[in-house]
Amino acid sequence: SASGRKAKPAGVHGFEFAWGIFETPPEDWGELTRSSFSTKTPLRITFSGHDRGKTLFFATRWENKRGVKGPWTDIDSTMIP
Repeated sequence: SASGRKAKPAGVHGFEFAWGIFETPPEDWGELTRSSFSTKTPLRITFSGHDRGKTLFFATRWENKRGVKGPWTDIDSTMIP
């Protein structure tokens, strides 16, 4: 967020983080076959050494306290250090 805050929005229980390692960008969120759910930040994900330098594509979405999921963010990417 622009404010720099890490707090969840009101009524939110946690967030889903979906990801995949690909050579080219996925066209759909359904291609992000791995996911984690967290109620706290930061979410830490461990990768093996052979993943170093590969591209990680990911998207997130909020889930409220009733289990209703919000829309996915755009798919973004980063290089695995």
